[in-house]
Amino acid sequence: MVLDENVFIEQTLRMTVLTGLSDEDLEAYRKPYPTRDSRRPLLEWPRAMPLDGEPADVVGRIEAYDDWLASSEEVPKLLLTFDTSPTLMIGAEMPAWCATNIADLEIEYCGAATSRRRISPRRSLRRPPCGRIGTSYGEGRVGDIR
Repeated sequence: MVLDENVFIEQTLRMTVLTGLSDEDLEAYRKPYPTRDSRRPLLEWPRAMPLDGEPADVVGRIEAYDDWLASSEEVPKLLLTFDTSPTLMIGAEMPAWCATNIADLEIEYCGAATSRRRISPRRSLRRPPCGRIGTSYGEGRVGDIR
């Protein structure tokens, strides 16, 4: 299915975009994967997802990264959160877990998740894409988690 029918692009991607994808937008995702052989990386990605402790090398890297996230207070981190929707793969509990388990994390609530907002690269370097930096994973709850 992944190699022959390009299921990740043709079906799965469509299900993750609340407002849908135009033919032009979808074509940009199809372009790197025109043939069966070009889709092999799309198949390797889910095969590398750890299940029941396997593959062990991937589990080891994830555990090391978890440890680093929890202890690297010298490196600031930013998590952008959005209103929940049928297409988001995380719920409201995830930002709370992140706030508890990731050192020096700032969480910025950005409102509704949309696919049509364009941010120029220059603007994104000057200021955060969703307004002021702070912790915000619920309406009206803004503060600093440090």
